Amino acid sequence: MGTAVGTGTATITATSEGQSAGGTVKVDTRTGFLTAIVDSVRQAYDFPALAATSVTRDGGTFGMAAAGRRRVSLNIPVTTSDHWHIGSNLKAITAHVAGIAVHAGAISWTTTLEQAYPEFAGTMRPEYKNVTLRQLLGHLGGIIPNVNNPAVPGGGSLTSQRANIAGWATSLAPTGAVGSYTYSNVGFMIAANMVERAMAMPWEDVMQTRLLAPLGITGFGWGAAPFGPNQNPIGHQYSGGTWVEWPGLDNPPYLSAAGRTHWTLEGWGKVIQEIMRADQGQSVLVSQAVTRVNTTAQITTGPGAGSASGAFVTGGNWTAGGRAVTHDGSNTVNFARFQIALDRGVAVLTVANGDDPVPGRSNNAMAALSNRLWVYYDRHR
Repeated sequence: MGTAVGTGTATITATSEGQSAGGTVKVDTRTGFLTAIVDSVRQAYDFPALAATSVTRDGGTFGMAAAGRRRVSLNIPVTTSDHWHIGSNLKAITAHVAGIAVHAGAISWTTTLEQAYPEFAGTMRPEYKNVTLRQLLGHLGGIIPNVNNPAVPGGGSLTSQRANIAGWATSLAPTGAVGSYTYSNVGFMIAANMVERAMAMPWEDVMQTRLLAPLGITGFGWGAAPFGPNQNPIGHQYSGGTWVEWPGLDNPPYLSAAGRTHWTLEGWGKVIQEIMRADQGQSVLVSQAVTRVNTTAQITTGPGAGSASGAFVTGGNWTAGGRAVTHDGSNTVNFARFQIALDRGVAVLTVANGDDPVPGRSNNAMAALSNRLWVYYDRHR
């Protein structure tokens, strides 16, 4: 009998009646340790379920774990192969796809709204005319945060609906001064619409053909994950002292590029690995120069300081002094976070199938889980 104390290999030799035999056994305790970490944080903050993965630039998945229930009303455990909603953490991926389009020469970081939408020349307010694709990806366009007129999308394809919203949004007075930080889901949707029009294919097809297929990612889908007892976690919101289930709840399809997707931990990790590789000039999809535009802050002081493209440049203690980006995501019933230490080539991704609107709880749970995963990585890499 033996007890594992760490991940690695061990040579075991047995002797019986003067005869000996031996062999090498692989010892993998990482999954157990990570699951214990995830579950301890889940219990401490009373979430239905939490999951996490650590990813390295050169080696891929370092470890992953999940703990808790798919829904509070059923005692069915989550798994690491389930699909999780990552909310606005998709924005960094949307920016990466925009970078792929820039690399292909279909559009430029400096393409303006006036250039992209000549059909709105008569209705577009002058403040918006010189707003660029890059500014939209950094929430610097002054665009209204969300669609507040249900009639605006109109009919037709999703591409047409997004163009209709772009025309409506740019006819309104800016929510904030152009060039200053105003978080906007609509601005991100417009950026994606500029790319899909330039690429002459729907945004969903741009994602599939230019990112997901080349990376071999199948653990992905639009909207809320298919739900059922034997399918995936559903979203919950804490209300009235209890977790309330919200199966299938998500944003409308025209906002997909702003944060309307579900992923497996492996699939999400592969995209984050691609972003880390691209940042070091190791991607076959996009150049380092184009990627570094996305990972560089557009503003450094004041509200929104550190805003890059779908992420914030940060100096978190997990970066060991190197460049890093981070972002949170929520569709009000799920919560997720990524932290990418770009110079170290390591990322930690965390997600919950619940969100508490009371300030602090979701953030504190993700901070606690992320911090423990960084400590684990540094001790066991």
